[in-house]
Amino acid sequence: MILTKKNKSSSSDKEYTTRFDTELAKGTCDCPGWTKRAVRECKHTKELAAQATKAGATLPPATPDPVTPFDQVQETGCAVPTIKPMLASAMKEGATMADFTGPEYVMEEKFDGHRLTVVVRNGKVTAWSRQDTLRPLPPALVAQLVQLPEGQYDGELCIPGGTSSDVVRLDLKDKLVMVMFDVVESLGKSVTDLPLIARREVLRLSVAHVTGTRVVLAAQGQVSMDTVKAIWAAGGEGAIIKKLDSTYRSGWRTPNWIKVKSIGAAELTIIGYEPGVRGPNSTFRLKHDDGRETTVKVLTDAMMRAVDANPTSFVGRRVTISYMGLTPTGTWRHPIFDHFADGKEN
Repeated sequence: MILTKKNKSSSSDKEYTTRFDTELAKGTCDCPGWTKRAVRECKHTKELAAQATKAGATLPPATPDPVTPFDQVQETGCAVPTIKPMLASAMKEGATMADFTGPEYVMEEKFDGHRLTVVVRNGKVTAWSRQDTLRPLPPALVAQLVQLPEGQYDGELCIPGGTSSDVVRLDLKDKLVMVMFDVVESLGKSVTDLPLIARREVLRLSVAHVTGTRVVLAAQGQVSMDTVKAIWAAGGEGAIIKKLDSTYRSGWRTPNWIKVKSIGAAELTIIGYEPGVRGPNSTFRLKHDDGRETTVKVLTDAMMRAVDANPTSFVGRRVTISYMGLTPTGTWRHPIFDHFADGKEN
């Protein structure tokens, strides 16, 4: 029997999914306490184990899956990553998709899984999480990864159509897919100084060596809001916009990779202004019906001229903003002016 429970984080608005298999006496969870420890166990899996015992289940002895900490790897003989993963940045306030539609940018789907560094060396495969712990992989997936040329690869371990919590589900391990989106070392040589467009070709040729369907090349295309909306409609997380001439910098949060995550909308009231580089009224101060406040930049030059001509006429008007999720305190992350709720342009 599989027990499942949702657990709210005590420090953020994130929700974790915990599952416990009473036949194996093993639990899985996507909280930091489970994913970062050397033994796969956390307070949430312990709670479900206690719940199962209280309900009368007789559990066999637990055998947690060991995870080797990064600093102990030399003792195991596992290949160590030479490069830390490069991270994407959030889209800056005021920026839009239109800022990235030139030929120098491409876009990939942002998968909701677990970011892994995969090292293929001496006929062996080792995979590492961003927390520098060795990640065990199903033998069927390893059998395909080992077909890659020796090197170090960057990708996402995921369940197609699933979420990050599905990655640790024991009943879905045979559906795990490794989506490869970058390569930092190939055949003993670093390729981090090559531009993305060149690394992409190295990666394409590498993945072409693999027979099977569980190691795939991340699809790339033009930057398109329609494509992002289609990803959201299918239940996906969003997209990553990447600059074709960007090099790979170890452990760096680069401005050349931009996250486009799910956008929400909210309606607020203009209550005043804040000064900015475009003038004393270049930023609207907004208030939600529940009392929360935020600011957004006045969107266009035409709107800015109308505001400067008669600032008081805009106070009290309703505005719809778009945003990319909520912060742990409940305010809007990266709010952007979308339109006036009354349908007028200015």
